[in-house]
Amino acid sequence: MARTLLSWSFIQIFTLLILNLLVVGCATLPSNDNKKLSYTLVDTQHSFLAKQAEPYRLAHQDLSGLYLLADGMDAFVARVGLIRSAEVSLDLQYYIWKNDLTGRLIISELLSAADRGVRVRLLLDDLDTSGKDLGIHLLNRHHNIEVRLFNAFANRSIKSFDFLTDLSRVNNRMHNKSFTVDNSFTIVGGRNIGNEYFGAQSHAEFSDLDVLAMGSIVPAVSAMFDRYWNSQLTWQIDAFISPDQISTEKEAQVRADFEQQNSLDKNNPYLHAIAQSSQFKLSDEILKKLAWAKADLLADAPDKATAGEIHSQTHITPALLELLNSAASEVLIISPYFVPTDDFVTFLGDLVQRGVSVTIITNSLSSNDVALVHAGYMRYRKALLKQGISLYEFKAILNQQYQNNRSWIGSSNMSLHTKSFIVDRQWLFVGSFNVDPRSVKHNTEMGVLIDSASLSVQLADQIGTHINQFAYQVELVGKPNSGKRLRWKTTNDSQIIYLDHEPETRFWQRFMIQIQSIFVIESLL
Repeated sequence: MARTLLSWSFIQIFTLLILNLLVVGCATLPSNDNKKLSYTLVDTQHSFLAKQAEPYRLAHQDLSGLYLLADGMDAFVARVGLIRSAEVSLDLQYYIWKNDLTGRLIISELLSAADRGVRVRLLLDDLDTSGKDLGIHLLNRHHNIEVRLFNAFANRSIKSFDFLTDLSRVNNRMHNKSFTVDNSFTIVGGRNIGNEYFGAQSHAEFSDLDVLAMGSIVPAVSAMFDRYWNSQLTWQIDAFISPDQISTEKEAQVRADFEQQNSLDKNNPYLHAIAQSSQFKLSDEILKKLAWAKADLLADAPDKATAGEIHSQTHITPALLELLNSAASEVLIISPYFVPTDDFVTFLGDLVQRGVSVTIITNSLSSNDVALVHAGYMRYRKALLKQGISLYEFKAILNQQYQNNRSWIGSSNMSLHTKSFIVDRQWLFVGSFNVDPRSVKHNTEMGVLIDSASLSVQLADQIGTHINQFAYQVELVGKPNSGKRLRWKTTNDSQIIYLDHEPETRFWQRFMIQIQSIFVIESLL
């Protein structure tokens, strides 16, 4: 009897699921043809930030002032400081915006800026907005704030149905990250908005990199934002929720909950740590530290996924390949999600044959927050090493010295999230681009290409000095006739340690990842 009831329950559930799929799967997107076009506010010369930047900009015509934001707390405080200084406009574009401490605080800062008359445009990829429609809509109701969604899902309640019924469209996401204030300063890089990107997470932290910039690069970022904002692939949030769908009571409750959570957030030790730290302000001291160099924005077209073949007018991949191919002596690739494909392995091998030193830093199995990507990457390790490429995998365990400097975190795991190329210690690319099929074909990406020996050497030297502390070197050992095997090398208190399996993992993890590597569909990674 029990087996019969179980079978009947399964049949009922399966039938309801199919019926629901047929009903919900028929959902269609509302028209976005009537959305209002808007553009960057360029009349900002009288704003505080523009006045602060003006003497430096005039002294360095056609160049950009650049500052690397490697520390998560600095990256967070820089954003808050820029919002508080804004007087005209804020244009923000993000793939992920989490409803956590840092996400809520930046929303509060945006509301305060809008209250004092700053125009706020917020462009979010729709993949991460599940369950957030109401909050986004209420934010959008502010007369100085507009929120738009990129490549919106028709099914608002269960977005996974769109992957079943409209995969070829919704598989393409906006992975860009940009943060532009008064058309005078911008932040571009790898960080989304969330605790783990800013060193505020209790159990995990991403090692990431942004570039704070002013000067000639800023109008280029603003123009790119406008192109996305006005694209046919963006929808106003009002297209999905009409005002009469939200009761006065519901709106009041959401606001009360938000204010209550903000009140609780004030006691968070991370905010106390920020208050005790040296505040990152755009003072003359900081502005004098800017590296002035030629910098170009590389950005995919919003509709790159529909462009067919990869082309320089729609994809940044050709420009990045040209950069790497120009190397005379050294290439350093930092990519948290690294699935190179056979063609790219051959490409890198050709560089080595020309005498170029090629080093790759990516996540280990234990530090990778997307294990399936590791399943795709691990198939290429031996081929990369056979080509003479140096391969390093990021450690997940936070060393004690790092923990001691971040008392508000406690014990934490690390994950690599930086996306950067360094070529000949002269050229530096910092952005959102991962070396994987998804970044090449499906997701839109962006980044800043910088011609600066000082910044390139600064980052390369930091990596070279500490690489054995934060990464394992992967080696290929064994006799040719007996079959080569992988070995992981690290140091502990100047002692060299060798490991014969994926570090910091359990047998079951390693077994499952081997199985996944057989069946994973590489084109979806």
